[in-house]
Amino acid sequence: MARRRCSRSATPGGPGKPGRPDKAKLKDSTLVVGRVKSVESGKLTITKDDGSEVSLTTDGSTKLRGGDLNGLKADQRVTVRVKDGKALNVALAKAHEQGTIKDVNGNNATLIQLDGLQTPLDLSAVTEKPKNGDLVAVTGTVSDGKTVKVEQLRQLPK
Repeated sequence: MARRRCSRSATPGGPGKPGRPDKAKLKDSTLVVGRVKSVESGKLTITKDDGSEVSLTTDGSTKLRGGDLNGLKADQRVTVRVKDGKALNVALAKAHEQGTIKDVNGNNATLIQLDGLQTPLDLSAVTEKPKNGDLVAVTGTVSDGKTVKVEQLRQLPK
């Protein structure tokens, strides 16, 4: 008996990749990394990590992973896929770190990462605060270039 092969739809993600951008659309695109300077109707301005600014056009086909472009705020860290001066896809950059908690003081603590780097944590959005010595994995956004505003905290087994 011959096996029947399933064919996958070519939309929206291209062959075999439902939900992912079509690779043909991303061909010759570039990646811009930095902080949102401003968001206006049809325009997104990013301050790149090298300090330069880039103004990009946006429209109804510009996608923000996990949200709506109108929800973007100044100083949020983003990665933007760009082609011909148009923002195709925008993603909020997230910090993902693991390590040991020390110096817990209310909504603040320090994370000693596995590689030894020490990162300040803002725990104001976390209901269950960690204790000194806890081994954790955290996910959040970088608020000031160094402090991680923790959105999710998971205890790791010791």
